[in-house]
Amino acid sequence: MQAAVPDGAPALFVSTDQEGGVVQDLNGPGFDTVPSALQQGQLSVSVLRQRAGRWGGQLRAAGINLTLGPVLDTVPGRERPSATRPSANSTASSVTRRESWPRTAWPW
Repeated sequence: MQAAVPDGAPALFVSTDQEGGVVQDLNGPGFDTVPSALQQGQLSVSVLRQRAGRWGGQLRAAGINLTLGPVLDTVPGRERPSATRPSANSTASSVTRRESWPRTAWPW
């Protein structure tokens, strides 16, 4: 699609929603199953960064240059995460340590 952009025009944004869990628009051959935010929050930071790099590479290989996920939300107190309220953890410090998913997947 980028090849169809006229000379001098800005590149197209090609996006998908690939947060993980039930929110994974692209799947099948060439795409790992991305765990939910809550499951990602249980991974060590180093493992999450390694996997995020692989997931981002898969999206780049498909021509995606903008992802609409993941979300760096927290679920306060004892409230339970859900598909409509995903969360990597209940504390901001834990979630921000895992913010490398977008940065690792999209290093520009």
